[in-house]
Amino acid sequence: MSKRESRAAAAEFRELAGVDFDEFTRRAPIKLLLAISRYAAPSDSAVLQFADETHPLFPQQRARLERAVRHAWQIGGAEYRRQIAEVVRHYRD
Repeated sequence: MSKRESRAAAAEFRELAGVDFDEFTRRAPIKLLLAISRYAAPSDSAVLQFADETHPLFPQQRARLERAVRHAWQIGGAEYRRQIAEVVRHYRD
């Protein structure tokens, strides 16, 4: 993937979400993060063990999921970034 393709995909995502990808992962609902996590490597994906957001370990699990999604964004090519943008676009509709 060239730098130009990478920048174009990142700009497309910024236009879609209104923020950069890192900020987006901090704000995104769990359901959306889980949908995007399918693009993460299996060794990177985290499984949320606690459905109750008030559980003391929930923030730790969410942080793991955010890291896995960010890692997939960073190492994935332009095609991965476009697919992630499509998931976000579909979720917003």
